[in-house]
Amino acid sequence: MRVALPALLFVSLLAASCADKPLESLNGCFATDAQGEVSLKIGQVDEQFGISLREDKAWSDVQPLRVIERAELDQLLTTDVVDPDEPAVLAGLQTEDRTLAVYYLGEQVLVKGKRLDSRYLGRFYFGSGTIYRKDCPDA
Repeated sequence: MRVALPALLFVSLLAASCADKPLESLNGCFATDAQGEVSLKIGQVDEQFGISLREDKAWSDVQPLRVIERAELDQLLTTDVVDPDEPAVLAGLQTEDRTLAVYYLGEQVLVKGKRLDSRYLGRFYFGSGTIYRKDCPDA
């Protein structure tokens, strides 16, 4: 199911900077490559999050995202954590059909003994991996 969020409001919310709350850290624009162009945007209107993917040179319709509950987050990622009191995954959002998801990781997460170069992971139709926060384009 796709929803149409008011474009102006959606884009203005994307420009907001990261907040202290982990879930709000998922608002913004991301690329699948550290040097790449923005390929996904996540925004929030009231309590509803939405994601739009760049398809060729256009943006897809906004798809609603649901917040992943703590119990599910705790089972998502098996990694080494420097501080066992900090969860590996601090926040996550996914589509209802679970084909798209984004996660915000704790600072202490190690994968195969190494720190990641980004605190964000994405799971998409085509695979999963690190994603990188970017400035949102004007349009």
